[in-house]
Amino acid sequence: MSEVSQAVVSVGLALVLGVGSAWAQPVSPIEQQHRRGIAMLRQGQNEQALGVFREIYERTREPRALWRMATAEAALGRWVEAEGHMSSAFGSTSDAWIRAERTALEATLRQVQARVGLLTVRCNVTGANIEVDGRSVTSFPLRVLAGDVRVRVRADGYQDAEATVSVPGNVEQAFVREVELLPVAEARRVVVVESLVERTSEARRPTETPRSASGLRTGGFIALSVGAAGLATGVLGLVLRNSAATRFNENLGCGMSGGAVQGGTGCSDDAAATNTMGTVSLIGFIAGGALAATGVVMLVAAPTHRGNERASGPGRGIRIAAGPGQVGIGIGGSW
Repeated sequence: MSEVSQAVVSVGLALVLGVGSAWAQPVSPIEQQHRRGIAMLRQGQNEQALGVFREIYERTREPRALWRMATAEAALGRWVEAEGHMSSAFGSTSDAWIRAERTALEATLRQVQARVGLLTVRCNVTGANIEVDGRSVTSFPLRVLAGDVRVRVRADGYQDAEATVSVPGNVEQAFVREVELLPVAEARRVVVVESLVERTSEARRPTETPRSASGLRTGGFIALSVGAAGLATGVLGLVLRNSAATRFNENLGCGMSGGAVQGGTGCSDDAAATNTMGTVSLIGFIAGGALAATGVVMLVAAPTHRGNERASGPGRGIRIAAGPGQVGIGIGGSW
């Protein structure tokens, strides 16, 4: 059962108390109309029942007829109208039917009031046009259906303001929404100033090489320098290794037997120097070559920065160069 249907059932329980309760009237033409309207509500003919009870109220001004008219409005989901009419009928404390059924009627009224709230909209511009859910409003607080309410405020020379306001169900204290309208001239001035500030910031922004490009080039130069030092170490180690090996081989007293060096201390030193420098040379060539190659790749990959553009230098690259009896590496581009 939907929320509206539950409310209708609850309201209907209070509604039928007038029939067969401790306080009852003789069956008069007016009473017959009441019973006809109640039967319509029970059958779900809410619009027709509303018409019947409205006609009775306009003729008699009975609080009972006003209450039952509000009951039909609640059944139709017209909670704001229902709450207003029920509150008015419930306030008729001198009416015998209201006094007799007061406890049940009050419980029903509280259920309906939970769906209605009070809204007050205040604006900094006197005489501003305030619309609530598309309806122009001139006095507050305003009874509205609890929940999201659309508010629009307009005034000549000011920017329109629109907002969705969530109004709680509370008919005892109004929910207040403050709206401040901004003059059109001031709004335009703010836009112009922001535009000028943005353009000025762009003009003053320094043109610099992107950090990524600068970092690549710096790392490339470092790797290339360390790689060159490694290659130089490899060359030096190779020279020293060859020199020690030559001395060992030219010394007739030096020899090897079962992996052991023979021929005295000089032969042992030359053999050790040959092995050590051979290792140093190998490490120098491998590490130096790898670092040098990495540095070259980083320099090639780093983009150049000219003016406000970032681009890779045209023609930059690494290529194999061959000549008579030699092979080399060529590096070209803008650095």
